[in-house]
Amino acid sequence: MKIIEVIKRWLGKLFAADENVVLYITGEGGLPEPLCESEEREALEKLKSGDGAVREKLIVHNLRLVVYIAKKFDNTGLDQ
Repeated sequence: MKIIEVIKRWLGKLFAADENVVLYITGEGGLPEPLCESEEREALEKLKSGDGAVREKLIVHNLRLVVYIAKKFDNTGLDQ
């Protein structure tokens, strides 16, 4: 099975019960733009100071990197 399909299934299972979750890989919308350097630095400082709400923002805005890396492994012939 291709790595992208594994990620899609995993995300589908992870968020299946939550109606408010957008599945970027399987959904119709595109991935959000990465944060600019100053925004990312500010978000990381907030995270260090204990602001857990910024964690999701960092995750969502780095999904392009996750998809990019996953696609590199998509045609390697690895099943998992």
